[in-house]
Amino acid sequence: MSDTPARGEQKVFIDEHVRILVEEEAGRRIDERVSAESSLIDDTEGLSRVPKERWQEAQRYEQRTWMDQGRDLQTDRNDYHRERFGEYAALHGKRFSRAIELGCGPFTNMRLIMRECAVGEIVLLDPLIEQYLAHPYCQYRTLHLGGAKRLLGDTVKRKGTNRGLRHVLNVMASEGLRGRRVKIIPSMIEECPPVGCFDLVVMINVIEHCQDAEAVFRKIMDLSRPGTMLVFGDILYDPLSFREQMRRLYDVGHPLRVAPQYVEGLLAKHFSEVYCRKEPIVREFCGVPADHQEIYFIGIRR
Repeated sequence: MSDTPARGEQKVFIDEHVRILVEEEAGRRIDERVSAESSLIDDTEGLSRVPKERWQEAQRYEQRTWMDQGRDLQTDRNDYHRERFGEYAALHGKRFSRAIELGCGPFTNMRLIMRECAVGEIVLLDPLIEQYLAHPYCQYRTLHLGGAKRLLGDTVKRKGTNRGLRHVLNVMASEGLRGRRVKIIPSMIEECPPVGCFDLVVMINVIEHCQDAEAVFRKIMDLSRPGTMLVFGDILYDPLSFREQMRRLYDVGHPLRVAPQYVEGLLAKHFSEVYCRKEPIVREFCGVPADHQEIYFIGIRR
């Protein structure tokens, strides 16, 4: 008889040191978390808010992920997200005077968005942003983004030397050799200091890492105005399915598990859709079901 647990019987706990625990130790840790957090899961919103201490634990996980285990990595699925956003074609040719990326990580999605549109002032926000400056492949280590670094990373899908040369000249003219200077803000989104309004707000693969989803969306509204374009992408969870999933798989690094209907309702209330793609994702982690949904949304604030 096989000792391998059947699908759904295995238990996995990922702790703040990014260690994967299984079997009895995982079960004990999971039971403790379920007891503490199951009452926080709302049937409409999902797990949309956690105590500050829980969020801080996740940030320690996040720092270890990139600054210890991930020092050789050069991307956080940024090209994957770009493809799901239709190569950001909805932004092609547009000009934005002020842009902010919330939860930019070490690599940013802004560097790929800049390929499709002209961006003036750039602000990057992340609670760990000052630590990320020490990452070997941080895209804004010099407090600049794009320029020659962007050209080296670009795959120029143009045929003919003249068109390729024109691309290089256009980048140099708009961004300079070093790229566009950026301002960094070391802050969680919920506590972002007053920085005015932007005409482009980017937030991709971030909501799981936050403390309070409602406060995050309030901040998005504070940072935008009528006409602002929002680029929003994230992983969402059905609350009923997540209640069951939580009893088998618990990941300290992702404190929130927000419901699709909650996020989609907020987006529809305030933004006119320009682009939207939704995908159900069926997957496993260490033999445990980890199904979820993905949303890729671009809209204009009304």
